[in-house]
Amino acid sequence: MTRHHPADIFCRFLGLIVFLLGVGLICWVFVMAYHLFSASPAQVLGLHFTGNPAHDPGVARIGSNFGWLLVRMGFLFLMALAGSLVSQKGINLYFSVCQGAPAGAGVRTHSPSPSPNSESHSE
Repeated sequence: MTRHHPADIFCRFLGLIVFLLGVGLICWVFVMAYHLFSASPAQVLGLHFTGNPAHDPGVARIGSNFGWLLVRMGFLFLMALAGSLVSQKGINLYFSVCQGAPAGAGVRTHSPSPSPNSESHSE
């Protein structure tokens, strides 16, 4: 049975916390996206239609609110990307305590083939 250094245990715990923080961020993005996509278009755009053309929002206001909706969707994408990167860093921190890198990380599994000029030809 191997004994772990206290710093190793702390780094593993910190890596686990960072990983869970990234997963929590991704879950938060999914909840926000669910609320955004399950609402009615008028509610998402922040518009109120009465049926009276004099009081309904104009084309410019509808277009600007739709542009803001696209910006919000872009923010959701960036937050999901950030959450996945934070999770990846947590996993890297967790496994950096092990001796060496995680399995298959940058390990060369085959030797290079010899060049054709290295063989000797006798005539």
